[in-house]
Amino acid sequence: MSKLYRNLLVRLLAAGLSIAAVAAVMRTDLFEFLENKSTDYQFCLRDYLRPAKAPDAIVIAAIDDATMDFIDKPFIFWYDEFSREIRAITRGGARVIGFDVIELAQAKNEFCGADPSVRLESQKAAGIVVSPVVIRQSPGPDGAVSVNFKFSRLYDLYLEQMIGKGYLRTASPDANLKFLEIIRKAGLTKDYGFVNLNYDDDGTVRRVRLTEDPASLFGTKDAPATPTLASFALAVFFSAQGRDWRTITATTTKISGAGPIIPLENGTMRIDYAGPPGTFTRVSMKAVLQHEKDDAFLKNYFAGRIVIIGADTISLQDIHPTPYNLVRLGNSRNMTGPEVQANIVHTLLDRQFIRTAGPRLDLLILAAFSLASVFLLNRLSLGAGLVTLALLMVVWLAAAFALFVNYRFVLPVMAGAAALPLSFLAGYVGSNLIIERDHRFLQRVFNRYLDPRIVREVAKSGDLSILTGQRKDVTVLFTDIRGYTTMSETMSAEDVVRVLNLHLGMLSEVILESGGMVVSYIGDAIMAMWNAPYELPDHRLRACQCALEMQRTVTQINEQLHQAGLMPGREIRIGVGLNSGPAVVGNLGSERRADYTAIGDTVNVAARLEGMNKNFETGIIISEAVCAELKGQLVLRDLGQHQVRGRNEPLQIYELLGLVENNLADGARNLSGRQT
Repeated sequence: MSKLYRNLLVRLLAAGLSIAAVAAVMRTDLFEFLENKSTDYQFCLRDYLRPAKAPDAIVIAAIDDATMDFIDKPFIFWYDEFSREIRAITRGGARVIGFDVIELAQAKNEFCGADPSVRLESQKAAGIVVSPVVIRQSPGPDGAVSVNFKFSRLYDLYLEQMIGKGYLRTASPDANLKFLEIIRKAGLTKDYGFVNLNYDDDGTVRRVRLTEDPASLFGTKDAPATPTLASFALAVFFSAQGRDWRTITATTTKISGAGPIIPLENGTMRIDYAGPPGTFTRVSMKAVLQHEKDDAFLKNYFAGRIVIIGADTISLQDIHPTPYNLVRLGNSRNMTGPEVQANIVHTLLDRQFIRTAGPRLDLLILAAFSLASVFLLNRLSLGAGLVTLALLMVVWLAAAFALFVNYRFVLPVMAGAAALPLSFLAGYVGSNLIIERDHRFLQRVFNRYLDPRIVREVAKSGDLSILTGQRKDVTVLFTDIRGYTTMSETMSAEDVVRVLNLHLGMLSEVILESGGMVVSYIGDAIMAMWNAPYELPDHRLRACQCALEMQRTVTQINEQLHQAGLMPGREIRIGVGLNSGPAVVGNLGSERRADYTAIGDTVNVAARLEGMNKNFETGIIISEAVCAELKGQLVLRDLGQHQVRGRNEPLQIYELLGLVENNLADGARNLSGRQT
């Protein structure tokens, strides 16, 4: 065989091996991960170079921190407030309201002044509210997956009137869907849709299922008669257009039958994010309630717009990773659930759908790159070939970015980026080593190169089932640094982090050693609780011991800070609030992102008590509920009965000064204290 033909054969072989190698790697999870990350970079770079503008058609009515502070009652009893907000938004001329909140309670609560029937009446009167549904999938003991729906408990009131007290929320999926249709046809909600989000393997929300096929969810046996189930965003979109999603036909590649075709990729639509978190116009629920009679204000925000009501605070834990979590370009953080839903609706409204090349075009691009690299670059010297290769890589990445920004077209960036150097290297090795030196040596090199060992770190398996919510008697502790916000303003960012890490770390150790659970960090504050998830019969005493030990530990913290040259001439002082009582504990959040925590009046009171330390210039304030079962064990100072925000009745509170046994051992006691 002539040298020309041998070179041609080797280059074809090199190109073929490169194509085969990259095509094989394209099927792996690692390659999909890298392609997803490349698209994430394109989102971030696009919005960094061309800052996004807030879409005019959608507004988020945000349940933010200001709202949480403004409304002095547990979140689960905000019936009246949501009613007022819905009426105000409707008065402002909104096209449709997507209510991305599922209330947890259904009964009246005279203590909070909450009446769920008011919510139903306002929603029915508005006639433009789309309600959320959660699809819940739970593995059974036999391995089979059971599926059901979770929707607002407000509707139980109506269903009990229609069906009777025998109505059960644990009914079959088919029955629950029929219940939802009863609610819709009764006018209590304009429509409904599932709010479940789809996460890629790295936990990022890039795609969304707009419909669900009942047969795939329930199997043919329990499949309801409804042909498809719409997502929350799709239901909002169709409601805003004055159309019904029940006329659509959905396949794995498209949704058709009602207006323009919506392209899908394996049954999902890629979300064309309008921008990083915070892009959409927001108006605080607090502001809406304060201006509920101000027509000019309401029309300015809501007239002719789609309004998404939902959580915009980390405390409600409806936050999700998006492509903007990848790099620190601009406002890079998790995105709230309502803003993710707003981005999905925006994608449907804008009709600038993100499209991919598809498997066939991917392979065609891969083959073209491999052949060009082998036959063109290998005609150059090694140095000239590497320079040309680098230029081609830059052109390829720039072209991919331009197509994404201007046409929402996603090229296989990583496939092309891998094919060029791999083919170049394969062709160079083939030309210079196999033909001219040693064919067998080349074969060994290719065998090693084309059979890479991909190392994957496997997390240990464990029970990942969602913990069932339950009502338990717990002791809750809140603590924070007195005046730290003002103090930190005179410190560098590095010193703030060093101080907080030392402070939070040492106090957390005290909590853990006492058998408590560190629930969350909120700036310089800590929330902890005892008796959940594990039973601790003496949880009240443990919490009191922990609070006292915290005060002693603060002295050690100050010593270490002074030794490190931090906060010279100043000292950290903390306030601690303790309360005991019933609370709802369990995993709260989304199905894929949840935290074990507690909610309820017991938690709210503990937080209020911590803040009251400022008024009394005390270190630890506890409620009567904490010390009631600790007769003779605590040294207390009676602070009297005081009104606590969020409660109608005054609350008896005490300053915790020490434990009786410790004070007897030390021989020291303030005469103003008393034992209980």
